[in-house]
Amino acid sequence: MEKEQQITMEMIAATLVHEVKNPLALLEAHVDFMALCDEEKKFQKNYTSMKSEIKKTAALLTQFINFFQATEESDEALDLAGLIERVVGDYENIPGKNIIVRKNLERPLPFFGNRRMFEIVFSNIIKNSVEAIDGNGVIEISASSDGGRIELTFSDNGRGIPALMLERLNAGASETSKLNGTGLGTKICRRAVADCGGTYSLESVEGSGATVRINLLTKCPV
Repeated sequence: MEKEQQITMEMIAATLVHEVKNPLALLEAHVDFMALCDEEKKFQKNYTSMKSEIKKTAALLTQFINFFQATEESDEALDLAGLIERVVGDYENIPGKNIIVRKNLERPLPFFGNRRMFEIVFSNIIKNSVEAIDGNGVIEISASSDGGRIELTFSDNGRGIPALMLERLNAGASETSKLNGTGLGTKICRRAVADCGGTYSLESVEGSGATVRINLLTKCPV
């Protein structure tokens, strides 16, 4: 019965995303057309603001369905170090940036959990670091195990996080400074780690980079 309920919820989520994204795309096209017709450029700020909100809503829907799809997958035996390596590979050779990734990963790093969910977690963290770095920068990743726990650290030398926003993020709020961001990513990461009996914390000094620290059990509680 529980599995049937989960499948139904995923179907509802997928339908919701589909039904909302289509009119959003049409709405964005109309905004583009109105901006094109505004020859005197009187309302360009309005059109830009509208497009920003449309893109933010579309991004929120994408994160929403990805989260539901990930929760449907079963836990399995993983090598977290290998998983991190693969995710990092997706963010190498970013145009316009020269980012060095330094890795100190204990190998293997056995873990029992949801592969897709932790791909989302690591991707979100690394993507945030990449976006926080202007031009040249460094991302340092370390991973090690100690008995029944795993410690992960992701650090960058990017723009950092404003103090008030950092406080709110560590309190569990959905905060973002990105133009089209939703703030949901960090919330999902924290939830995924908490579900494994772990902790997720952010450290930062604005202008001097940021660090994400994750402490996990080697096996997610059932």
